Amino acid sequence: MRRAVLILSGLLSVALGVAVLVSAGLPQRAAYTGYFVPGEALPVAAEIGALAPPIQADTLSDDAVDLWRMRGAPVIVNFWATWCAPCITEMPELQQVYEEHAADGLRIVAVNLGESRRLVAQWADQLGLTFDIVLDPAGDVVRSYPRYGPPATYFIAPDGVISRIEYGPVNAETIRRTIAGWLES
Repeated sequence: MRRAVLILSGLLSVALGVAVLVSAGLPQRAAYTGYFVPGEALPVAAEIGALAPPIQADTLSDDAVDLWRMRGAPVIVNFWATWCAPCITEMPELQQVYEEHAADGLRIVAVNLGESRRLVAQWADQLGLTFDIVLDPAGDVVRSYPRYGPPATYFIAPDGVISRIEYGPVNAETIRRTIAGWLES
């Protein structure tokens, strides 16, 4: 009986250890999930503590967006869709903070998940969105940023490093707290 209790407690300890490792993730996870670029000390990966993967795409207004050229500014990258109810909730919050801090250098890049230009334009117009809205019809941008469904928001410090990732809607106060130390004014 005592041996069975010892074996059972050992198995439970191993299972608990595995569960903790799985929930916490691997230390230095970006070194395993990302890649290195010559001249950069950190890996490129959609992970906290890594350089944000590049985004090169066209916006709704046909301007080109290049995330790596935005270094020096705080950037929020948000993945969303018009059919996503939480996205409808958070977009006004993103717009509010953008209006407050665009003059301080804040950039917001909202990546739509493959919907039509017409639908996205109507939706953005209804909500009065003025930040960069990226169309990703082929899913090229999305492939570099794993997410668990929309919305997903990546907070990128001026040095290009991801400092926070939020899965689900974000509110204005969370955004303000995250970017507070990065603003120019």
